[in-house]
Amino acid sequence: MRDYTDNVDITAITSRPRHETADPDVLIVEWEVDGTALRTGRPYRMRYVNVVRAGAEDTESLRDYWSPLAAGHALGRLGELVAMQEGAQ
Repeated sequence: MRDYTDNVDITAITSRPRHETADPDVLIVEWEVDGTALRTGRPYRMRYVNVVRAGAEDTESLRDYWSPLAAGHALGRLGELVAMQEGAQ
């Protein structure tokens, strides 16, 4: 999300469970943040899942999963998000 910190005031990272996989180079991390959506004043609680593959010297790949619907609601932009999706069909 562009300008994330201009839109959301994060106050805490509340959860960070890690999951081992059969591949020692792959780590799965769940994490959750709490904060406030600055535009609306609504509570912002977002859960993320990251799948990280480590390479020999650096991160080889990172996949980031989160809910755009939850973000759209908190930021007061759910209607825009739905309209964009309907236009893409």
